[in-house]
Amino acid sequence: MIEKIIGIKNVGRFSSYACAGRIKYGKLTVIFGENGTGKSTLSAILRSFSTGIPRHIDERKRLGSDEAPEVTLLTGTGRATFTNGTWNTNSADLEIYDGTFVEENVFIGGEVRPDQRSNLYEFVVGADGVLAAKNVFKLDNDIKSHGNKLKSKAAQIEGKTGGKLELGGFLSLNQIDDIDTQIQAKEAALNELKKADQILDKSLIEGLDLPTMDVEEATSLLAKDVGHLAEKAAQRVHEHLSKLSGDNGLVWLRQGTVFETDGNCPFCGQTLEANELVAAYGTYFSDAYSNLEEEVLEFVSEFRSLFSKEKLADCHEIIRQNESLSAFWNEHVDAEYPELSSKFIAEKWNAFAEGVVETMMAKQGNPANSFDNDDRYLSGLAAFDELREHVGGYCENVEKANEVIGIKKQEIESADTSAIEQELARLRLTKLRFSADMIRLCDEYREMSEKKRELDAEKQEAKTALQHYHAIFEQYEAATNRYLQKFAAGFKVDKVSSSYKGGTPKFEYALCINEQSYPLVDTKDKGIQCFKNTLSSGDKSTLALAFFLSRLEHDPDVDQKTIVFDDPLSSLDGHRKMRTLQEINRVVERAQQVIVLSHDPLFLSSLWRRAHPDSRQKLRIFRSEDVSDLREWEMEKDLRSKYHRNYFTLLAYLEEGLSGDALPIAQCIRPLLEGNLRFRFPNDFKERTMFGQMIREIKDASPDSPLCGLQGQLADLDAVNEYSSQFHHDDATAGAVGAIPEPELRAYVEQAFKLVHS
Repeated sequence: MIEKIIGIKNVGRFSSYACAGRIKYGKLTVIFGENGTGKSTLSAILRSFSTGIPRHIDERKRLGSDEAPEVTLLTGTGRATFTNGTWNTNSADLEIYDGTFVEENVFIGGEVRPDQRSNLYEFVVGADGVLAAKNVFKLDNDIKSHGNKLKSKAAQIEGKTGGKLELGGFLSLNQIDDIDTQIQAKEAALNELKKADQILDKSLIEGLDLPTMDVEEATSLLAKDVGHLAEKAAQRVHEHLSKLSGDNGLVWLRQGTVFETDGNCPFCGQTLEANELVAAYGTYFSDAYSNLEEEVLEFVSEFRSLFSKEKLADCHEIIRQNESLSAFWNEHVDAEYPELSSKFIAEKWNAFAEGVVETMMAKQGNPANSFDNDDRYLSGLAAFDELREHVGGYCENVEKANEVIGIKKQEIESADTSAIEQELARLRLTKLRFSADMIRLCDEYREMSEKKRELDAEKQEAKTALQHYHAIFEQYEAATNRYLQKFAAGFKVDKVSSSYKGGTPKFEYALCINEQSYPLVDTKDKGIQCFKNTLSSGDKSTLALAFFLSRLEHDPDVDQKTIVFDDPLSSLDGHRKMRTLQEINRVVERAQQVIVLSHDPLFLSSLWRRAHPDSRQKLRIFRSEDVSDLREWEMEKDLRSKYHRNYFTLLAYLEEGLSGDALPIAQCIRPLLEGNLRFRFPNDFKERTMFGQMIREIKDASPDSPLCGLQGQLADLDAVNEYSSQFHHDDATAGAVGAIPEPELRAYVEQAFKLVHS
């Protein structure tokens, strides 16, 4: 509570004010001051004390003074002083309605700016509500900023993964110990599938089939002899052969017996009948011999056909082709592939063939002898057995390898290339996921995600806390519209809400006129109605006052606060004066203290008279040249009773309508304006100066005259004078002036009040 203003130095027109006497401010304190005396200065001092902001005083430092401003207040808790640009204490228990409130919270120059809506938001919900809203906004910004960082981190990860797997799935991959082995296996499988046609078309490994020889037949043939040949004949033949040179003696002898004719020698023609050696030839080269010889030759021919060089070359070619196939399949199938040396085959093949042929040829040349145990024959058979054993093992490996190859072909035929590619991609991503750099990135992403979840939860809690304050907006809208209706505003506020655009919470609303909503600010389109062009100055001031009163209505701590009204009638239409008086009186009933400053003495008088005699104070700002002083107000002396009657007669007419003859109402207009001008300019207008003379003196006023400021109202003054003068002739009666049009009367009464309150 403000108990008194003790002193003011170098602030506005207060050069060195010091409170005189035992003045103490009451529950209601009214301060009368004409325009330009310092009412706004007092309001600014109280606003600075409320907010602790020195600017409100510093910007009103007395012009021409080098000394710093000083202020001393006496409050319910002690002295509060402003020196050296700062307060020693301040109190937030003040609410001030003045021009600054209007400019900072509602409008300025017909415009509603974002900063004004931000200030109005704080005014409505209070400082705690603003902190709650700013906390939500800060958290929202933090979440957006953190979200952008999180997106950037996600982009880093996805940039490395190529977007092949959703981020959540990538983060949830499990580590695999033998990842490289599995990747290699899948790569190999995929490579095989890429060569699927080649693999499916590729031949199996071919087995090796050796020609066969009937060993029993060959052995039996070599063992066969010509058992009926005489041993002596054979002995004589061989004895003779030993005397011949060359290896083909037996053949030569065998052929020679063919040419024997009539028992004579084919060479000399001599008889051979008595020759024992020739007889032995005949015995030796019998039919049995010839048959055995032919049998051996036939066997050799067949053997050479079976074990020819061509057949050996075929085996070599099969082995070569199998080596090529084995090399191909070894890239795709893990198996034991057959191996056989072509050199080994050729060696054993030739050893066998040569041993058999040489032995048979020896048998053919000497059929009588047995060759089945011939070393050459036995060595050839041993080579063939060894060859067959190796070829048999080779063919077994061929079968095993072909079995595995067949399985591989079946796998490829039934394989799903897409599934393998997906699995390979998953394995590669898994390897990437657990690389050192990616582990770091993923850990950072998870930490940032957890931080975002914490911020989201914190924001939700903050929004829940803010809901309490947002409920105020519905109450505030209803209360504001109630006051606007009381003031007969003809409009209401609509769509009251809050916004956080631009980082600062704002009080958002629209104007509703004739059930049509209009925006607060101009649009880019010409001719669009908005706050600026739909409300009069009086309507705008009425809206500001309604906002202020609505806040007080819902302030639970209003009984602990001092409420200051600085010129609450400023720019208000005259018919709203009584309602303003009534509403301020209601505030007086609820608040701890109310201070009202005004240039309208009758308005202040009405307020003061309604207050309890023990809790009221009346002060006046006196101005002498350029210095103002604050003293007790001799209200009764300053007020003129006739002026008072005229004023309230017209006010009652505006508020309650015409209840009888219109002439008495019309006759109050001119005296009201005369009294108002006489009261405001007592040194310029004498007691009996008439209204018309006052207007002429205003027209002729010099630039340094106080009346010069009224020259902008001359047109209105002339209009009201011309209208009202007809009702002040000596014969002015209801019958003489005729019927007075009530709408015209009301218009001129309102115009008169506008001049009084200007």
